[in-house]
Amino acid sequence: MAFNLEQFALGERFHNLVILFGLFMWAVLPQTYLLSRLFRSPTSGLVWITAINVFTASIGLIMVGLLSHPMIHQQAVGVCLMYFWIAISPSFCLSHGIFQLFINYQFRQVCDSPLVQFLCLVDQVNACCLKTCDPFCAYWTNNELSYELGGVGAHLTALSIHGFLYFSLVLISDSSIGRNLKICLIILYKRFRYRHHNPELLLLNQYHDDLSFDDGNLPAEDVDVRQHRHLVESLPYARLKEQTSLALCRVSKTYGSINPRCKQNKKPAVDRLSLAIAPSECFGLLGAQQSLGYCPQFDALLPYLTGYETLQLFARLRGIQEGFLNTEIDQLLSDLKLTDLAHVLVSRYSGGNRRKLSVAIALVGETPLICLDEPTTGVDPISRRHIWNLLLKYRRQGRTLVLSSHRNNNKLSYVLDYQLDFEIPSRSCYLDVVVELAYRDDPTELYWLEHMFL
Repeated sequence: MAFNLEQFALGERFHNLVILFGLFMWAVLPQTYLLSRLFRSPTSGLVWITAINVFTASIGLIMVGLLSHPMIHQQAVGVCLMYFWIAISPSFCLSHGIFQLFINYQFRQVCDSPLVQFLCLVDQVNACCLKTCDPFCAYWTNNELSYELGGVGAHLTALSIHGFLYFSLVLISDSSIGRNLKICLIILYKRFRYRHHNPELLLLNQYHDDLSFDDGNLPAEDVDVRQHRHLVESLPYARLKEQTSLALCRVSKTYGSINPRCKQNKKPAVDRLSLAIAPSECFGLLGAQQSLGYCPQFDALLPYLTGYETLQLFARLRGIQEGFLNTEIDQLLSDLKLTDLAHVLVSRYSGGNRRKLSVAIALVGETPLICLDEPTTGVDPISRRHIWNLLLKYRRQGRTLVLSSHRNNNKLSYVLDYQLDFEIPSRSCYLDVVVELAYRDDPTELYWLEHMFL
């Protein structure tokens, strides 16, 4: 088309070419999506999928072309092979469809004339005489969308079917039916392989005899969690020990009341937890994040999000309703003096501003417990004061603050140690302890300690 080739760029041939490319995109996109699941690396996936498409298109076209050559005398085999490749490869449908449009135009220019048709009465084995040609036929048709040899009707129909088939497989694979089917196939494969390669390991201990697979008393759980639990509980003990770095099977932990008089009504903190972690796997265990806010010692931030987007992400993870989300985020940014940087990428933040954003992440949401590890490290004195004021504000709201520091002269550690080690009967005695600690290291911090903790 770029060079205005009349075989493609004129009349109905151009429209047929557009239809061919459109149906190819319809078929190849879901096919690529399905094949991408076979690869862990995007680079390797791109290379292999490209190689598969190029191989099926070029190799199939070469094979069909060679078998259809007049000197080979295997055109019938080439036609059968052509239909085989059409049935399995969208890439071959495209490449052979383009070739078919080109060659049909060339054959029609030669064969579609009254003189040639008249000669068929004399020379019946002529290649243009489609009914009597032998051993080679120049297949051509006036209707390029027909299903006859020479048309691309079969190619277009195959691409349409490929598209529907692959899209259906994508929908099924993303549904619970597909996940259940996948888990069943994995279990069957692993059991077959286990029995085939390790028959001696079938004489196990009473691992599975001690397991009860009654799910009636289990709390409601996600489909993926249930599938993983069934997979772990169905594997033999030796298999888990061999192929996993860590495996838990129905681990439970219950706690009773803190009141010693109440010895009943034990509640499970961990209720029949089953999981398996494979070697070289990066595993993340998510807990009840609505009840815990955490600020690590080193900032763990997403560099390509803005500060506002980061807080939106964690606020939604902690279940804040959309109607209150923006208000709370704006208030946090205002308290930490980050309003001007709200819509700036985190990668452009200074170290102190990143630290303040980490504190904001820990404070966002109605978390009753907030754990902060060195929350003011690398922060200038003014910003440090803003952080402490904000922590005081949340402490007055009834939230529990757990602060950690590794500095030996940290006043907070001294105070917490005395709070834990000694029973101080009154506020005045508590003040005496704070005064003693403050004067022992730095008398100028007496006011700060009184303001922070009293």
